[in-house]
Amino acid sequence: MPDKIEKKEIEEEYVSSEVVKTKPSKEPIKTKLKRKSSEHSNWAKQHQDGLILFQHTVVAFCTFHIFNTISYYYYVSKDSVQATGLDHLLNGLTQTFKLPEFFNCEYIEHIRFDALKAGTFFAVAVTVIYIIWFYYKKATKRNRRVGEEYGSAKKGDIWKEAAPLNAKNNPDTNKRSEFNNTILSQNIQVDMDTRHTMLNNNVFVVGGSGAGKTRFFVKPNCLQMACNYIIIDPKGSVAEEIGHAFEKEKYEIRYLNLVNMEKSMRYNPFEYFNEPLDVQKFVNNLVENTKDANSVGGDDFFVKSEITWMCAIIFYIMATCKGTDRCNMNTLMLMLDHSKAYEDDSDEKMSEVDFMFTELEHQMSLKNHGRSEYGYDDLAVRNYKIFKMGAGKTAKSILISVGVRLSIFNQPALRNLLSKDELHLEHLGTPMVKSIKYPDDLEHDISRDKYEIIIKKKKENNKNCGDPEYENLSKDRLRKVVLFVITNDHEKTFAFLSSIILEQIYTQLYAAADERHDKKLPIHTRIINDEFANTGKQPDYARKISTMRSREISTCVIVQGISQIKSKSLYGDDWEAIFENCDMTLFLGSKGPSTLEQMTKLAGKETDVVETTSVQYGVNRTVTKNENLIARDQYDYSELGRLDISLCLVHIKGHQVYEDKKYDVKQHPNAYLTMDTKGSKKDQAANRFDIEAYDDTAKKIEIARSKNVIQDLKDEHIDIDQLEGLLDGEILESGNVFDLPEAYFDFDEDMLSAIEAEMEKEGDTDLSMKFLPI
Repeated sequence: MPDKIEKKEIEEEYVSSEVVKTKPSKEPIKTKLKRKSSEHSNWAKQHQDGLILFQHTVVAFCTFHIFNTISYYYYVSKDSVQATGLDHLLNGLTQTFKLPEFFNCEYIEHIRFDALKAGTFFAVAVTVIYIIWFYYKKATKRNRRVGEEYGSAKKGDIWKEAAPLNAKNNPDTNKRSEFNNTILSQNIQVDMDTRHTMLNNNVFVVGGSGAGKTRFFVKPNCLQMACNYIIIDPKGSVAEEIGHAFEKEKYEIRYLNLVNMEKSMRYNPFEYFNEPLDVQKFVNNLVENTKDANSVGGDDFFVKSEITWMCAIIFYIMATCKGTDRCNMNTLMLMLDHSKAYEDDSDEKMSEVDFMFTELEHQMSLKNHGRSEYGYDDLAVRNYKIFKMGAGKTAKSILISVGVRLSIFNQPALRNLLSKDELHLEHLGTPMVKSIKYPDDLEHDISRDKYEIIIKKKKENNKNCGDPEYENLSKDRLRKVVLFVITNDHEKTFAFLSSIILEQIYTQLYAAADERHDKKLPIHTRIINDEFANTGKQPDYARKISTMRSREISTCVIVQGISQIKSKSLYGDDWEAIFENCDMTLFLGSKGPSTLEQMTKLAGKETDVVETTSVQYGVNRTVTKNENLIARDQYDYSELGRLDISLCLVHIKGHQVYEDKKYDVKQHPNAYLTMDTKGSKKDQAANRFDIEAYDDTAKKIEIARSKNVIQDLKDEHIDIDQLEGLLDGEILESGNVFDLPEAYFDFDEDMLSAIEAEMEKEGDTDLSMKFLPI
């Protein structure tokens, strides 16, 4: 009986007894207005001729009534008063436009043929003149834009045009607050709800060194803390200065430190290979970001051969070591050490790696009865056979090229960094579920799998259970994540790693979004690419930035100048696609010609009036003044270069360029939680985020989560040994049966004896045993 009570408490900790009610979706107000306006426009086009005829009829009736009324009172005045004709006419006009007399129509009640004849004549004449004028104007119609003859650019009105984009002006006011905005300047903030703004959330930020890209944009937007964040952090200053705010907000904090790797969480790219295509992406990215940027042309054969060899080795590791501590880059380097090629092309000479692939092919043939399954094992053998097609001398050259390219992975700090994974990138797309009882305690968070087990168990016991499925959980029930990727801003040795992790993050986010019924991430994820041009080339970025909006992903591209990303070694002509897919552009100041030229074009041309004065001296002195219209750049090169350092320019798609003050991070409501607080130096020091100290906290959270999962699953009567195999990928669940996956092989120890012996030998002499995958 006590066990049942404890089990019930566990379920109640994560699920609520309330039935979740969903409100019917409402069509956005702007969409309704646009649709009505469009319907009216189409109706007017279809009935254009009828509307013109009706217009002419109204004009004819009005002129007939007015002129006959004037004529009637004119003759009445003429008969009763002795005066001039002009006085009679004025009297008639006065009587006509008095309100009672105007609608009396006395010329009909007391018909006077002389008055009717004169009034009708003038009414017909005016109507004919009007119709002639109407069709003349229609025949000679031209586009006339008075005051905009040479350009319509002008400074945008922040309060009239930009203010409606603020989250506070969102029709759904109950769910939006000032923290749901993207902060662009002191008075311009744009709602992240794309249905409200009809914009994407991508921002292109350009500012030279010292322009305040971090202070005036990165930090304020991070402190909004409205979503998940991936922050590229040159030098690590952002993590140190604002990380404390995320800790207080109960974010799940992850960090990859490529400057001081000893103070970093470890990252294993192999953990995120969910299909063979992921391996190909990883290798292509690695090669792209480790090539010589200054090289022109080159032998493409050797590059592709390197890719083939690396893919073969990684496919082998995934087929044989998945779910073990050998499944990492260090094993690839060990296999490279034991790879050999012989120039005499003798089939009798086989390296240890050759023998391993031969054994893999043999076991694969026995398992699949000679059929090709195209799993990791099959792809490993096929790629290795392609590599072995070359002559011994060629294969040796390929191995040397691979060794030179991958030599960086022999660095002890990097070996340790890549030995296992502690970043849990999957939590960005599939967040952990908070405990209802302990929402601020990260140790009580559970994964989606565990939550769904609890819901399933509860529904088996109670068919009327109203607890929401994982995809229907509110955002408040999900744990938000921030990932700091700390890069070196003056040295690019490890820049390729930031590109690799971003590629895998996009893959994880896209996969998580596409698996949901609404094709959107449960929590919006924003990627802040500070020093975008110095973090390596992100493959196929132009395509990603154009498709991420619908999946609740946004990016901020931050550069010192547009010329940085125009470089052929980075994005070349793709820079325009990147720029075009950022609906918001923030200019913080620069003197680069490419940047100034682009901003000048964005601001556009305005029509100005130029007054010229001509003076002729002589007997009769004359002064002539003329006014002419000219086209002028709203901001020319020199004006942009002289822009006040406290000001910035903001361009939003569909709007004029706005000029406003920069947003200082000290103004932010959450600045008191950071080192930018207005308090004393003691307060600033107290808000410093200590990564080393937090490392212990993160480890405690992981240990507690693991213990909670195991204990809870015991309560659910699930075999823990089978669970470990399931989580490691060694066992696949099919109904209630646990089977071996197709690409898994349990090799004998003899198969890896050569490498095992070498590892033991290294273990005797190398104090850094933790770097080795054993």
